[in-house]
Amino acid sequence: MLMLLIVSTFFPFFCKGNAATSREYEIKAVLLYRLVYYVQWPDDAFATPDAPIIIGILGESPFGNEPAKWPKKKIGGREVQLNYYTSPANVDACHILFINLPQKKNVESLLTGMLTKPVLTVSDSDAFVEKGGMIGFINVRNHPKPIINNAAARRARLKISSELFPVSEIFSP
Repeated sequence: MLMLLIVSTFFPFFCKGNAATSREYEIKAVLLYRLVYYVQWPDDAFATPDAPIIIGILGESPFGNEPAKWPKKKIGGREVQLNYYTSPANVDACHILFINLPQKKNVESLLTGMLTKPVLTVSDSDAFVEKGGMIGFINVRNHPKPIINNAAARRARLKISSELFPVSEIFSP
């Protein structure tokens, strides 16, 4: 009986993901996709008038197969395309970039290099918006919530809709 208690207590820590983590990243994947509806990019962010909106994931994807469930429809006349990146090279070709790099130093140098590029930077790493990221996912009462660094977005010529503000926290540098 004692062994059953020990195994049931610690087993979730040995699994790659547990139900809580999976649910958290299911929600974050939906939030990431839905950002397309709340951001306006400058015209020169797209190669052509019908070029797709590219959502990129840099580093290991924490979302599992959730992005495969995203609707296959046009938004504002543009298809949504998902790209995976293993290194920061060419990430400025995307419009939304979820950054999941293990080393904080790499995140900071990437953000510095992208200050004025029209790429919405998103992450759930600690203090992401304080480092210059545009949208961070924080946990509030065990639920993911966006925190917005609107100054960083404006510097990159991105307009985040005020409709997103009531359900987010706003970071002020």
